[in-house]
Amino acid sequence: MVLNGCSWCYTDHEMKALDSSDDPFLNPPPGSAAERAVEFGIDLTLTLDNLRLTPEERIRKLDEHLAGIASLKANAKFLGKYEEWRARSE
Repeated sequence: MVLNGCSWCYTDHEMKALDSSDDPFLNPPPGSAAERAVEFGIDLTLTLDNLRLTPEERIRKLDEHLAGIASLKANAKFLGKYEEWRARSE
């Protein structure tokens, strides 16, 4: 399917097509890397959830995570300065 002249772009319809009961991540074939990962204890549902997103949705999700990390870092710096000030005041 060509989307706005882009033959390699995914549509929402194509991405949702990944949602099937015979998904190799949910029911990995014997001897596959996915089966070994499950046996090792890796939860492949997170990978499957990410594959269900469009590339644009994945980028948006990444941006949200990066903003959260930046906020945590800013708060950690603030708390560190507060703790230094508090230690000097005692």
